[in-house]
Amino acid sequence: MNTIEDLKTWLEEDLGIRGGTENYIQVIEDGGEGHGDGNYEHRFRFRMYTFENVYSIVAIERSDKGYLGCQVSRRKPRAGEDWNRGSDLPDGTLSRVTWNSILKSIVIYELEELSPVGLDPPTDEIPIEGPSIGEVQDVGR
Repeated sequence: MNTIEDLKTWLEEDLGIRGGTENYIQVIEDGGEGHGDGNYEHRFRFRMYTFENVYSIVAIERSDKGYLGCQVSRRKPRAGEDWNRGSDLPDGTLSRVTWNSILKSIVIYELEELSPVGLDPPTDEIPIEGPSIGEVQDVGR
């Protein structure tokens, strides 16, 4: 079973932020408690911000199993709305597979669709104004 310490390692490895993640991740909760019966629960909740969205991630490590999930919310409402839109992103066991699914979903959520003009295939041909080669006339040098 993976632990919250594993998740913290994945954060640093996958985000590749030099000097640590503390300037990019807002930790909301990092602690837990043991129960008298030998069971325990450790919660790690944090947020990651982009220009338009906030990603709320919760990890729960229990003595018997773990949980990892993510929700996204817009940072501001759309014009004419008085609420912030949001969505559930992947969740599941506290595992590398779930973490990778969350990261992939964040990237997909942040991607911008190309405009139709941007969908034209690139070309190496540069349009030239004026007559074609066959139309060039001798100007009498």
